[in-house]
Amino acid sequence: MTVTARESASVVIDCPKLRHSSEPLEEPPRGIVACCPAGGAAVTPRRLQVDLGSGTTTWVEEDGSPIPPLTLLLAPGETEQFLIFVRAHSGRTEWHLELPVLVNGKRQLIPVTDGGKRFITYGREGYDEYRWSDGGWEQHASA
Repeated sequence: MTVTARESASVVIDCPKLRHSSEPLEEPPRGIVACCPAGGAAVTPRRLQVDLGSGTTTWVEEDGSPIPPLTLLLAPGETEQFLIFVRAHSGRTEWHLELPVLVNGKRQLIPVTDGGKRFITYGREGYDEYRWSDGGWEQHASA
């Protein structure tokens, strides 16, 4: 998620509200989950942890410890980026977020969607999981 200021602004971003509906799968999809660590810049954007099983959202540090609502001072054209980590437990879940923000003292509710539609996320049932380790792919049991 990216936030860009059009003008100088003081912004407070509370934890988003998760709006979701889940259903079990009669026939889980088939596929492969491949996890490979990637190198790169040491910059770590702030992170939002979404748990579809418990219906919770939490702003967290890189180590996963919770942090309070985000407070930003943005100049015109300045951008802040946030990563959204979503944990799906099982089944099929349709979801979107409603982001409560306070911009220069004015409350707003901003939808976070997939191009105006709800995101669709599946649990890991039916998927084979592989992880890159020591120069090769290793198969792991699905969680």
